[in-house]
Amino acid sequence: MRVTLINPKLDYRRLGSPNRVFQPLDLLILSSLLVEHGCKTQVIDANAQGISCSSGYWSSLTADAVVLTTASLDRWQCPVVDVRPLLPMIYQLAHTVSRVYLIGPHAKQLAKIDLPDECEIIAPPSEPEVLSRIMSRKLRKDPLSIVPDYAAVDMSKYSFALLPGKFSLMEVSRGCGASCFFCNKRVMYAGNHRYKPRDTYLKEFAQLQRRRVQTIYFIDLDFPVSTTYFDVLVKDIADYNFSWTIQVRASLLTEAILEKLSRAGCKLVQIGIETPYKNAKLPKTLSLRSYCSLIDAARKYEVETLGFYIYSDEEKFFPFLDHMLRIGSTYASILPLVNYHIFEAPTTRNLIAARLLTLLYSLRPSFIYYIARTKDVVFWFRNLWRNFLQIQ
Repeated sequence: MRVTLINPKLDYRRLGSPNRVFQPLDLLILSSLLVEHGCKTQVIDANAQGISCSSGYWSSLTADAVVLTTASLDRWQCPVVDVRPLLPMIYQLAHTVSRVYLIGPHAKQLAKIDLPDECEIIAPPSEPEVLSRIMSRKLRKDPLSIVPDYAAVDMSKYSFALLPGKFSLMEVSRGCGASCFFCNKRVMYAGNHRYKPRDTYLKEFAQLQRRRVQTIYFIDLDFPVSTTYFDVLVKDIADYNFSWTIQVRASLLTEAILEKLSRAGCKLVQIGIETPYKNAKLPKTLSLRSYCSLIDAARKYEVETLGFYIYSDEEKFFPFLDHMLRIGSTYASILPLVNYHIFEAPTTRNLIAARLLTLLYSLRPSFIYYIARTKDVVFWFRNLWRNFLQIQ
């Protein structure tokens, strides 16, 4: 059986961060599973290759089955994705392919649309479930035990500006101990927090090294820093001389953990600060002093920090920016939180802050999820705020 797996170029990707192009890791895992079961696979990363959903390219595609994701693994936690731009692509594929499987946490939105008979929505979108549907038999295998099929894509097309060099995504765990209301973790990761077997990640490290990868972005929602698994992992990764980054809850970090990360080659720690204020909607908040101590400790061990901030409609804008400066993460990124929702491209205009962010994103679309040095982010927002008020 010939199976083509597609990561689309959606509008939100065009508006998304210009400083990152990530592999569709879930599709690479699925490709490995399919090959293991006798299929021939092709992975088309339209996002990396710049092929739009409306391109006539899709009408000439031939395969026994197509798997089309609405969002690759790195974007699965985002709750708001407009999947309507996929429709021209879906209709073209349905004319040339007998089965089109639609996966991803946002695929259910397509159930409200009259799709061709050739289309089937798979939920939950786990890789074994997709494989079971394609092969028509029940298969039980944890995706974390599979080495992704990195050979299926051109690795030179992927990058992350904060970690220069040949780049790859990777994951060593799935799940998260937090319960943020804006995250789709229940959809994307069935089951409890679990870890990749050591022999699997060692094979993956060796494969990436053979492909001359220099930098790794661990896409785990909550990197397992407070476990014995972590102690073994950092000793292992240190042998490969990678530069790498992680995402982790600030409450799990300590100076001792930061020292271990630094010694093992970690160059950047990404922290979901969300807000420097007490906020019932964002319960992960630490005290301002705790954040400052954490950033100081990271600086001591020469580990850069990226703070992800969410501006709430309950907060005052200039004090919010002042707190960002006081916390002092190396880099910062801001998203608006309005009426209990996070918008990829915010359109709500009932609050000045939301209108400001909307104006900013309309003037500079690349600012959505834009990452820059904290001082620069604050400078841009302060000046735009002043200019915005003058034109009202």
